Amino acid sequence: MTMLWIKLGWRNLWRNRRRSLIELTSIAGSIFLAIFMNNVAKGSYSQMIDDGVRMGSGHIGIYRNGYLDLRKQDLTFTANGVISELESLPNVKGVFPRLHVPGLIKSSRESRATIILGLDFAREMGSNPILKPENISAGEIPADDDKRGALVGSVLAEELGLKVGKKFVVMAQDADGEIASRLYRVKGLITTNARMIDAAMVLVPRSFLGDFIGAENGAHELAVMLESHSFIDGAYPGIAQIAAGMNADVDAFRWEQAMPDISNAIKMDYVGLQIMVLFMYLIVAIGTINTLLMSVMERSREFGVIRAIGLNKKGIRKIVVTEALVLGVTGVVIGYSLAMLACLYTSTHGIDYSAFIKDKGMAGTLIDPIIYSIYDWPTMIKLGIGMVVLSVVASLYPAHYVLKTRPADAMRKY
Repeated sequence: MTMLWIKLGWRNLWRNRRRSLIELTSIAGSIFLAIFMNNVAKGSYSQMIDDGVRMGSGHIGIYRNGYLDLRKQDLTFTANGVISELESLPNVKGVFPRLHVPGLIKSSRESRATIILGLDFAREMGSNPILKPENISAGEIPADDDKRGALVGSVLAEELGLKVGKKFVVMAQDADGEIASRLYRVKGLITTNARMIDAAMVLVPRSFLGDFIGAENGAHELAVMLESHSFIDGAYPGIAQIAAGMNADVDAFRWEQAMPDISNAIKMDYVGLQIMVLFMYLIVAIGTINTLLMSVMERSREFGVIRAIGLNKKGIRKIVVTEALVLGVTGVVIGYSLAMLACLYTSTHGIDYSAFIKDKGMAGTLIDPIIYSIYDWPTMIKLGIGMVVLSVVASLYPAHYVLKTRPADAMRKY
């Protein structure tokens, strides 16, 4: 019996092919755009998180309490003793101690404010996006035992007149709060096309920078990288327990807390996407009401006749609702098929935004301009079901319009 109603709905749908095709195109197009944009957005968010945490806090970062708010140079802690313990935890891919020291870089030509980033280069190779070979535009990465070697942002080096092999002086606050200086030599230049990195950053071995500021074996940040951000909930309790055992003043923070700028940007962007999808669905609902209303108005005499021969109101309502259901399901299937084909390509080849993005930096991190979509199945299913439900709901007014017209009036007037 159900198949009979569906066949009847399908047949009625094609009485006016042009109008039905226009509405099917509207439904399929909306589903295609909603699913495709959602999958691309979710892929970009996932990539943004993974790129951001590699250079930033890690999926989970360990800090002294107050450091994330104040960024005070003296809020360091001894990191070396717990690195191996953290690395032994399940799903931990790497642990990276870092120092962030504000200072002044001075050459024979000029001076500039800078951020001196102390890294364990050997440990971070292959993970930190700054250290990718394509980002080293000249020279090489210094060894961890190179006391004077430094990587300098290419824009900063140009402003200071520095080239590979040239010397420069870094001035920063030492352990006693006094301004101290240290001589470095340019070992390599960084070109990432991220202004905050290329124009303001100097990278040096962490151990020697720690000695310089009076924080031997110290770190401001211990970035814990996991296999994926999906493991954060499971890994956080163990990492927090290790952090608490280090020092009563040290705690573990999720990346959302450590890098709120990226977290808030993702949330705002997704809210904007949801508003856009909502408006698309509202437009489709209006179009569905119009299509079905025009359809039932053209067939008012027919509805009057079948009501006169005994079909009750429930049956009339079922005819109109079934047409809407067939219309919605058909449009959703077409839209799904188109979206899956598009996502199949973008999930493997990606979408290159490099021609439109001059600055690849965001909140002090480096973001890959090639975005890959993912398959967000829960949201995809919700979008499809929502469209079908919306089509059925949109049919209630046309059904009400038919039912409020008396059969005798319908047959005489139409």
